[in-house]
Amino acid sequence: MKVNEDYSLAVNTEINAENIKRALKVLIDNGIDPDEAGVVLEAIGYTLLDMCLDTDGMTL
Repeated sequence: MKVNEDYSLAVNTEINAENIKRALKVLIDNGIDPDEAGVVLEAIGYTLLDMCLDTDGMTL
């Protein structure tokens, strides 16, 4: 998929604790330091979803 300035995508899914934990695991499995995975996921949430994906206190 080529992404350009005109690209728009509507996402219709529930974001819950289980999905956030899965996303953290994907980040860690792909080389993100476990101590930084929450910060990276929060940044993705702010950037793509305009919301905070609070990962404080979550364990995998």
